[in-house]
Amino acid sequence: MKKRGQFFLIAAIVIVGIILGLATVYNTAKSSKEDTTVYDLSDEINFEAAQVIDNGVFNGEELSGTVVPTRIEILTEFYSNENPESDLIIIYGDKIKATALFYNSLETGTVSISIAGNPSKITLTKTEREKEILEIEKNKVTIDLGEGVTYDFSLREGQVFYLVIKKENSGERYISTPASN
Repeated sequence: MKKRGQFFLIAAIVIVGIILGLATVYNTAKSSKEDTTVYDLSDEINFEAAQVIDNGVFNGEELSGTVVPTRIEILTEFYSNENPESDLIIIYGDKIKATALFYNSLETGTVSISIAGNPSKITLTKTEREKEILEIEKNKVTIDLGEGVTYDFSLREGQVFYLVIKKENSGERYISTPASN
C-alpha cells in the first residue's frame, strides 16, 4: 500500500509541475538593431569636407570666399541626394558669420503595383534645400531637431564645419551630432 501511495504522490507533483509550467507567463523584450549607418555617413562627410577645406587652405582660398563654400555645398548636396532618408544640417563658417544648409526629405506620395499577389509599394520622396546666413552670438549654436528636441553646441577654435544628421528608421530616430562623432 505504501508504494501505491508514493506513486500517486509523485504523479500529483508531476501534474502540478506541468500545470505550473504551462501557466507561467514569460516576459520578453525585443529591440531592433541600432542603425549605425548614420554615424558612418557622418564620419565620411566630415572627412570629405575637411579635405575640401584643406585643399582651399593649400590653394590660398578662404572659407569666406566663394570657391570653398561652393565646393562644400556641392559635396553636401551629393550626399543628401545619395541618402534621401537622412536629413542633413551643415553649418560652416567662423565665429562671426556662418552659413547653415538644411537638407530635409519629405514624403510626397506612394505608388502601389499589384499583379496577382501582394502589392509592391514604393515611397516617393523629395529633398528640400534651404540656405541661411547666421549671425553668431557668444559662439553658441542651437539646432531644433523637431518635436521639442533641441541640440546646443559651442563653436570651437579652428573648427569651421559642423554636421548634424537625423534619420528615422522603423519608428526610431538616430541623430549624429558634433559631440557624438
